[in-house]
Amino acid sequence: MSGMDHVDTLRRGDVMKKVEVISSLNITLM
Repeated sequence: MSGMDHVDTLRRGDVMKKVEVISSLNITLM
């Protein structure tokens, strides 16, 4: 269970990083 939770957390962190990059790109484009 904890192993899967860890993978889930990593995925969420990855998604958050992508969202941050995309939003910063949007701000730069604006």
